[in-house]
Amino acid sequence: MKKHHITKLSRAISTLSRRRMLAALGLGTGAAMFGQALSPSLARADFDPDTAPILISCYFNGGYDQLLAFDPRNNDNYADENSGIYPGYQLHADSDVLQTLGDYSGGIVRPSGCQVDFGPAARKLAETHYDKLCVLRGMDMGTLTHEVGMRYFLTGKFPRGLSASGSALPTVMVDQVGTHAPIPNLVMGMESYNEGLAPAASGLRLNELDDLASVLQALEPELALDDNARGLIDGYVAGLDCHGQRLDADGRVSDYLANRSKAEVLASGELFQYFDFFKPANQLSTDVKALLDYFGVQPGNQRDLQSAKAQAALAAQAAVKGVSQAISIQLATGIDHHDDTYQDDHAAAVREGLDSMSLLISYLEEAGVWDRCILVAWSEFARTPRINGRGGRDHHLASSCLVAGKGIAGNRVIGATEDATFGTRGVDLDTGEAVSEGGVVLRPPDVHATMLKAIGVNYEHLSNNDPQIIDAMLA
Repeated sequence: MKKHHITKLSRAISTLSRRRMLAALGLGTGAAMFGQALSPSLARADFDPDTAPILISCYFNGGYDQLLAFDPRNNDNYADENSGIYPGYQLHADSDVLQTLGDYSGGIVRPSGCQVDFGPAARKLAETHYDKLCVLRGMDMGTLTHEVGMRYFLTGKFPRGLSASGSALPTVMVDQVGTHAPIPNLVMGMESYNEGLAPAASGLRLNELDDLASVLQALEPELALDDNARGLIDGYVAGLDCHGQRLDADGRVSDYLANRSKAEVLASGELFQYFDFFKPANQLSTDVKALLDYFGVQPGNQRDLQSAKAQAALAAQAAVKGVSQAISIQLATGIDHHDDTYQDDHAAAVREGLDSMSLLISYLEEAGVWDRCILVAWSEFARTPRINGRGGRDHHLASSCLVAGKGIAGNRVIGATEDATFGTRGVDLDTGEAVSEGGVVLRPPDVHATMLKAIGVNYEHLSNNDPQIIDAMLA
């Protein structure tokens, strides 16, 4: 082929690819996916695409009350509202929490065989999956500011002012494990950061399921290639001639060719079949209907499609169908309850998120994918142990989180908070026990480093934060 024909065809490929990619990703995420097509491959030889780890990050937006979930106190033993800690479980309007008070003494959920106390909002999760769950308590979040706490846990590095420092945990994981999946890093309703890592690992950030539909639906007919143009392009990119080899000194052309098929899958609309939650029930595919029935999501119902159970269904489908290597979802939003809306709404929101997470774990287990997954549930900080003058709870430094899955010890609790002040305590990293002297106060970088070690990924990016491996957390 003559040089001027090559140049002309190269420009056509560039233009068509850009138009197709932007049309498929039209929500301002084109840059991340151009990285998928044009940046060096990230796959590591020791991670088989069919067995590589899958990270699922479950965020509770607003600061959850850990007394309801991962760091409870017996409601009968802490009945004085003027004492340092006041669970006040009886104040909540949520009928499930109130029922748990009747079924479990003091509202402490500890099924037979379980070694961990859970709060009444975590009842379904504890009863179904206690053997898989590792709870970490007394984690110092270092801030009472929402943005700072969220970005601190997301990256494992304390922010620079309000600005995030470093890359988000899912981005770090994907950068090392490999961009095997069509959408390696799927982020729903959350922030995501990439500081110095390959663009292909960047999160595809979407606000809601409607946005995912916009990304994955097939292109408009006028943007599709006709058979003649496709044939010319396919013929050109089938191999490298001398011109292509000269341009391939850094491997960019080879990587483009290797990833071109992945970009075409996104543009084709092929993946949308897995996430078409918008049709009436009688028009759904058998697979999607079974998924939505499992999670109790009513198809086409806008309120249901914005719920925690829909987020969990999305994560389940993305993991089981091999669409994403890392999936970030929000299982509660707007739970920053400083006034009496706390008593009306907080417990129900946290419980619904944890119930949805329980279904997610069950689904992944039944689908045979759970043994590849590592899951973390977290919030930007906790809420105060006492009810304030407005009937709600304010922000509190000592928080808790939950980790489960690949490489993680189940049916285990790490650390504790003070019984008088709900403050942080030092932890023996080998045993997980809270200690009076010589222990380590848990921080987000410690959790990140231990999770990454559990799945066989390095954590060198956290070295300037002196991360401590929580050995008691590892299986």
